[in-house]
Amino acid sequence: MKVVSSSLWIAALSLAILNGCNRGPTFKIDENAGEVSAAIERFNDTAYASYRDAWKAAEKLRVSIRSFLGKPSSKGLIEARKAWANAHQAFAETEAIRIPGSPNHPSNPESPYERVGLWPVTPSHLDSVPGSLRTGVVHDTTKSAQITQQILLDSHQPSTGHIVMGFQALEFMIYGFDQYDDGAGSRAFLDYSTDKLAKRRGQLLHLLAENLTADLQDMLAAWHPINKGNHRDRMISQPHATALAGIFGGLSDLCASGLNATLTKALDSGKQSDEWCPSSDTSLVSLEHVIKGMQNVVLGIAPERAVDEAKKPLLELIAKADPELANEIAAGLSALIIKFRSMGKPMDQLIKPDNADGRARLQAVVAAVRAQGLLFEKASKVLRLQG
Repeated sequence: MKVVSSSLWIAALSLAILNGCNRGPTFKIDENAGEVSAAIERFNDTAYASYRDAWKAAEKLRVSIRSFLGKPSSKGLIEARKAWANAHQAFAETEAIRIPGSPNHPSNPESPYERVGLWPVTPSHLDSVPGSLRTGVVHDTTKSAQITQQILLDSHQPSTGHIVMGFQALEFMIYGFDQYDDGAGSRAFLDYSTDKLAKRRGQLLHLLAENLTADLQDMLAAWHPINKGNHRDRMISQPHATALAGIFGGLSDLCASGLNATLTKALDSGKQSDEWCPSSDTSLVSLEHVIKGMQNVVLGIAPERAVDEAKKPLLELIAKADPELANEIAAGLSALIIKFRSMGKPMDQLIKPDNADGRARLQAVVAAVRAQGLLFEKASKVLRLQG
């Protein structure tokens, strides 16, 4: 479904609602139980579809890496890079599903997210970097001649800043350290073939890809419609107000904390190492997919699920309480996607201290993200989910 059609749909819906439905403070959850239930059900369909797509993309990455390691070549490394970018962008769309209390939320100590989505990694904890050629898991042969699963798990200590698993670890191992203004990192395929530590490096890359797929499969299981007792099952059985508050809380937190922090961290320092995808030059594209994930939630997009895509239960619910707000939320997400697409250059060039224009444009995006978060907070209020 094309995004451009959503504004027309919202306009028509708004007119209909203005002609007879309750607005603002008169909205009551119990009097709209059917619509609320439909919105929660569709959110869960979107969650399952999003994690399914992320897992499928990660599986393609795993296969691509396995093929590359079987016979390292420049072409194979390029294919692995494409697969990584596709997988990370699919995963970025699940950020909007990380609602408080879910097993996929970073605040949950048992969450696989700690092994999948944490950043930033410190490249020197993994492998060679300019100025430090004998560092990281690859070069530390004191424990074993081989890199095992246990060594990797022991080395991954996010609480002390040692993040050596997940998407950004894979990014560095595939792309290498980015030292260039006009392109991404340029790791040579020879690092995995003729280099004296090629075998250990290959073992690390293999384990990272295998673990990523397994962890995403666990995340998917939390939203699978046939798994009784999983998070989806529990969420559907929650009081409606609790479930809805979680959805809007996740969306507003993503804007206020997640996206805002990701953008401002890089802007404040002006350092390439502080952007989301520092090795691949794909930060802005992945951030655009975070917005796309929010759009999927709001519009109820759930590919390959048996849903009526003409209906947008969550947006319709907001519109029933406040038609103008529903329109603002949908239009704001579309505008944010356009902003990210119009940047023209990778983030590492835009954040440079001497790039006043690039920094100003990114600051405008930060302001728009914050404004979007406030709209989600307002939606929570008009639906009577908070005081």
